[in-house]
Amino acid sequence: MVSRLIRFAAALSTACFLIAIAPPAARAADLYCEPVQIKCGGFEPNWNFELTTNNTLKFTDPENPNWQTRPLTIDACARRAGNGYTIEAGSPLDLSARVKRERCVEPNDQVRDYSISIRFNQGAETGSPRAVSGTGCCWR
Repeated sequence: MVSRLIRFAAALSTACFLIAIAPPAARAADLYCEPVQIKCGGFEPNWNFELTTNNTLKFTDPENPNWQTRPLTIDACARRAGNGYTIEAGSPLDLSARVKRERCVEPNDQVRDYSISIRFNQGAETGSPRAVSGTGCCWR
């Protein structure tokens, strides 16, 4: 009986240790993120991104160095919200966005099925990023 209690306590201690060392953001992201694939873009400020089903955001911002050849690639999380999604990505981009399923017309008159409101650090890969917000359109 005592040896069973000791084995149980050891197993419980190991499980608690493994949970404690996993990064909190990773645990939360694994539990709540949706596998969403979507592309979005906006003007004033100018930006675009692709979110992949493995929760990777490839973000292009003309204020970043090498923006034409290398998008900023960062982990992101999409969660269902009403008739769309919220999308969040951490540092250095600190992006938060709300994507809604509604008609959206781009400046070139292209009609898309989703609109987006976004906030992010423009020039996130520079020494002087600044928080900006804007709108745009999204498509799948």
